[in-house]
Amino acid sequence: MKILVNGVQYEAYNLILTKENAAAIVSGKKRLESRCFSAFYQKMFLNINNFNRFITRLNNGLQPYTDTAHPIFKKPFLPTDAPEKRMAVHFTNRQHSWFLDVLLKEQFVEFLTAESVEKLGEEFDFHDFDYLLPELARLKDTDKVANNFFFVIDKVLQTNL
Repeated sequence: MKILVNGVQYEAYNLILTKENAAAIVSGKKRLESRCFSAFYQKMFLNINNFNRFITRLNNGLQPYTDTAHPIFKKPFLPTDAPEKRMAVHFTNRQHSWFLDVLLKEQFVEFLTAESVEKLGEEFDFHDFDYLLPELARLKDTDKVANNFFFVIDKVLQTNL
């Protein structure tokens, strides 16, 4: 979808969010949002061919391609890109009674491990997965863990909250 803010058009993901989390974003308390690594979101966010190459290289012990050379996201951008070239997110509830449009600074995929959950807490004050820490700490390095999509929020573009 596309959104228009002050005469600038942005390509945007359309995502559902709770009003409580939207208010936390508006107030600056929440700077990171995540989505599960489901088939629904993979189809929405990923360039599947490049992502499969990325996973194959990881599984073979090779360095994965950089996002700029073989972007895993359908709409790749760099944090240094001009705002109008970066992705935005149009958050709303299921009834569409409010909206929150934000500009993204970065998007990434992360395996959930005890280390990554702690890192997300330290870097972004993101604690949505802290409840998983005891279980993640018991896992071995070879155990499969969930992936999640993460979106670093740069700034609020517009809202009617």
